[in-house]
Amino acid sequence: MSSSNSSQITVLGKHMAVIRLSTVENGKQINCQSLVIGLLLNVNVVTALIQMYSFNGCVLDARKLFDGVSSRDVAFQNSMVAGYAKVGDMDRAWELLERMPESNVISWTTVIAGYTQMNCPDKAIMVFQRMQLEGVEPDGISGGKKEKHSHLIIFDKLIEDKKIEKH
Repeated sequence: MSSSNSSQITVLGKHMAVIRLSTVENGKQINCQSLVIGLLLNVNVVTALIQMYSFNGCVLDARKLFDGVSSRDVAFQNSMVAGYAKVGDMDRAWELLERMPESNVISWTTVIAGYTQMNCPDKAIMVFQRMQLEGVEPDGISGGKKEKHSHLIIFDKLIEDKKIEKH
């Protein structure tokens, strides 16, 4: 590896660590610095910035970054879905999930957890059923405690409504 590549990797690593620990004010400065030094071309940096903005409730800033990137992998798109779910904008989270050319269990469980947290179990169940129709199976380890908790609530509701059987 050349010293130029090594320097870029070092700067990128430090940059992403700072993004994850940032307040909105610091994040906006990092965003500007990233633009100046060309790091907004790196999908990992933009994903981290989207997560930072979303974590701090600035989903419009996150969406501006999201819209500026043409190469969108699943992890990148999941960060925006999670941003919408974080601020309770489940219509946009669901709309984005439906438009994603490729999704995974994290995409689906993020929306399910969001609807559950918004006290919309019927919509969470609808998304869960759609996930199954799409052939995406919950893996039992995706996401964190919130996603696992939402699955338990959804399964209880499905059993209660007799839409699935308890084995």
